[in-house]
Amino acid sequence: MALITIGSLRSSAVTTTALLLARRWATERELLLAELDPAGGTLAAMLGRRSDPGLQSLAAAARRELGAGAVPAHAQPLGGNRSALLAPATGEQVRDALSMLADLEELLRDQRGDVICDCGRLDVASPMLSLFSAGEVAIIVVRSDLADLRLLDASLGRRGLRSGRVVDRLRLVLVGSGPYGAAEVAEELGLPVLGNLPIDAAGVAALVADEALGGLRARSRLRRAGTALAESVVELLAPSVAVEGFDPVADAEELLR
Repeated sequence: MALITIGSLRSSAVTTTALLLARRWATERELLLAELDPAGGTLAAMLGRRSDPGLQSLAAAARRELGAGAVPAHAQPLGGNRSALLAPATGEQVRDALSMLADLEELLRDQRGDVICDCGRLDVASPMLSLFSAGEVAIIVVRSDLADLRLLDASLGRRGLRSGRVVDRLRLVLVGSGPYGAAEVAEELGLPVLGNLPIDAAGVAALVADEALGGLRARSRLRRAGTALAESVVELLAPSVAVEGFDPVADAEELLR
C-alpha cells in the first residue's frame, strides 16, 4: 500500500483534490480516502451522507483496543473498491477524534490498499503536519495566484517541509490560472508540479455525483485534469499501474480542442 497525503497552506480545494484522485484512482488498487481536516469535514455534506460511521466512530472504538484492519468497519463505500472515512462537520469534533487516535498512521498503513489523506490546512499547530510529512507522495495544493505562491514560498521552511527527507516526496498541485506556468513555479519554488486543476463548478458537481452525471463527467475539464493527476501520482508509486479510463491520446486530443 501507499500513503498519499494532501494539504494546503491556505484554503485551496484540498478536499476536492482528494476526492478527484479517489474517483480517478486505478481500479485494480483498493483505496481508502481518509478525511482528516482538523477544521472539520465537508465530504459527508458534499456526498449527501451522514458522517457516521466514520472518523468519530473509529475514535470511539479506539477507547477499546483496535485490532488489525479496524478502519474498514468505519468507512463508507465510494463505488468499486473505493471507500471513505468521513469526518464530522466541526473542527472541535475532528480534533477530539484525532486526539484519541495516537496511532493513526499505523492504523492507516494497516490497510490492504492505498490511502489518500485529506490533511486540510498545514499551519504550524496542525496535528496533521506529521502525518502529511509521512506520505510516500505529499501534495501541497496551492492556488496559482501570486499571493498564495509567495505565502507558500515563505512558509515551507517554517512548516519544516524544506528540511529532511520529506522534501524529496513533496509535490505541488496548482489550482486555477495565474501569471506563472507550472514550469516557472517549479523552478522558483524548487518543487515538482504534478498538475494544474481548473476552477470548474460543473466538473465538481459531476465529481460529487460520479456516475449519475456520466455525460457531464466525461466532458469535464476537471475530470480530464484529474485523470492526468492520478496517472502522475500512480507513476510515482508504481509505474506499471494504469489509471481508470486513462487514454493519453484521447485525453490529449480533448485538451487541444
